[in-house]
Amino acid sequence: MFRIAVLVSGGGTNLQALIDAVNEGRLKAVISAVIADRPSGG
Repeated sequence: MFRIAVLVSGGGTNLQALIDAVNEGRLKAVISAVIADRPSGG
């Protein structure tokens, strides 16, 4: 299983897609870090 870090900018829709894929078993990974370019995180 891969450990991945996600770089986010904007509304977070790509992050949500990755979270959904992990939870549904379509992506064999653990999201171990999320890095945002804004304090609000999108």
